[in-house]
Amino acid sequence: MIPDIINIQLLGVYASTEEVNAVGLSTALLNLMPFSIMAGTNGALETFLNQCHGSKQYSLAGQYLNTARIILISAFLPLSLILWFSDSILIFFKQDFITSNLANTYLQILIPGLLFQFLFDIQKRLLQAFKLQKYLMLITLFTSFTHYITARVLIEYYDMGIIGAAIATSSTYIINYILSMVLTYFQPVVSLTSIGVSIDGHKFRTLIKVGFYNFMMGSFKFWSYQYIILLSAYIGMIEQTVLITLFMINNLLLSLAIGVSTSFSQLIGSSIGGKRYNTAKNYVVFVYQLYLPISLFMFLIIFIGKGKIVQMLSKDEIFIEKMLQFIDLMIIALLLDYLSMFQMGIIRGIGLYQKSVIAYFFGFAILLSPLATLQLLIFNQGQQGIWTSLIATFVFINICYALIIWGLNFRFQFYDGNNTIKLEKQVKCQQQQSTQNIDENGNNQFLLIANHTDSLVKKDNIQSIN
Repeated sequence: MIPDIINIQLLGVYASTEEVNAVGLSTALLNLMPFSIMAGTNGALETFLNQCHGSKQYSLAGQYLNTARIILISAFLPLSLILWFSDSILIFFKQDFITSNLANTYLQILIPGLLFQFLFDIQKRLLQAFKLQKYLMLITLFTSFTHYITARVLIEYYDMGIIGAAIATSSTYIINYILSMVLTYFQPVVSLTSIGVSIDGHKFRTLIKVGFYNFMMGSFKFWSYQYIILLSAYIGMIEQTVLITLFMINNLLLSLAIGVSTSFSQLIGSSIGGKRYNTAKNYVVFVYQLYLPISLFMFLIIFIGKGKIVQMLSKDEIFIEKMLQFIDLMIIALLLDYLSMFQMGIIRGIGLYQKSVIAYFFGFAILLSPLATLQLLIFNQGQQGIWTSLIATFVFINICYALIIWGLNFRFQFYDGNNTIKLEKQVKCQQQQSTQNIDENGNNQFLLIANHTDSLVKKDNIQSIN
C-alpha cells in the first residue's frame, strides 16, 4: 500500500490525472483478484503459524509454509494472464479508454514483482508469528525510502510516468522478499521451519478450507470497494480519482490498526496454542482498552493535518477542493474500520473465520453494495452517499463482530469476591474432521478441527478456564 500512495503522490505532482486514476484502477484489480487470494491463504496460514509457534511445532509450521507457497505459486499463472488483458476488463466495466490502457501497462510491468510479493507475504507471516515485527518494520522503512527515490527519479527526471512507477513498485516487491529471506536465514529459531517440500493432502485441504473462509471474509470487503470504485466512473473522472485517493489514504492509515490487529492475533493464537488461556483472555480485554486512545490519536493527527496531506497529493485546485470536501467522512469511516480491525485480530487469533464470513457477507455484499448503488444512481448523492453507506456498513460489522466474540463464543463472569473476570472458551469440535499428527518424538497427538479450522488444540485440553 505504501508504494501505491507514493506512486499516486508523485504522479499527481509530476504527471497527469489519467495516470493517477490508472494506478488507482490497477490497485482495484489487484485487490479484486491477486491480493484477495493472497490475503485469504496467508491469513489462514497466519493462524496456524501462531499456534505452531505457541506449541513449538516448528516442523509443522514449515509444512504449512510450503503448502502456502505451492498454493500461491499455482495461482500466479492464471492471475497473470488475467492481469495481462486487464484493459479489456476495465473497458467492459465502462472505464475511460485511455485510463484503462495506462492501467494495463502498469499491471503488465508489475507481474514479475507480483510473484515475489506473494512469497514475501508468506515469509512476513512467518516472521510476525515468531515476534520479529521490528525487523519487518525496518525492511518496510528501507524499501519505502528506496521506492520513493527510485520512483521519483524515474517519474520526475526521466519522465517515465506510470511506467517508471510500475518499475519501481516491481523492484520494491523483489527487494522486500530478498531482505525477508536474509532475515530468516540469520534467525536460528525461524530457520527450523525450513524443511524439504512434502505433499501432504491434509495440509492442502486444511489450508484451502480455512483460507477459503478467510478469503471470503476479506474479499467481500475488497470486492465491495472495487465495485464502488468502478461504479464511481458515472460521476466523472475527477470524482473517481478523489474517491480512489481517499480509499488509498484510508488503507494506508489503516496499517496501524492492521499492525495492532496482527500482533494481538499472534499473541492470542500463540497463547491458545501454548494452552495459556488466561493470558489469551487478558489480551482479548486489552484489545478493546487500546482502541480508544489509538483512535483518538489518529483522529487528531488526520484532522489537524488534512490540509497538508491533500496539498501533498496534487496541485490541481479542483482535486484539492473535492478531497477536502469528503475527507471528514473518510475519517469517520476510518475510525469505525479501526474498531473492526481490532476485533478482527481477536477473531483470527481464535480461528472464528466461518462466523465472521457471514458478518462480512451481510455487511458488504447485502448492505454496502446495494446501498451505495442506490445512493449513487437513484438518489444522486455522489461521494457523500458512498461514504455514508460505508459508515453504516462498519457500524453493522462491528456490532456483528461483538456478538461473535462476546455473545456466541465467550462467557464473562464477574465475581465480587476477588473482582476477577473468567473467560470460558467454548469450542465445538466435529469428530469426523479429526486427524492425527505425529510430533518430532514420534508420539501421536490427537488434533481436532475446531470451528472448521485446524486449530491445533489438543482434545484433552479443551476445557473451561478456572
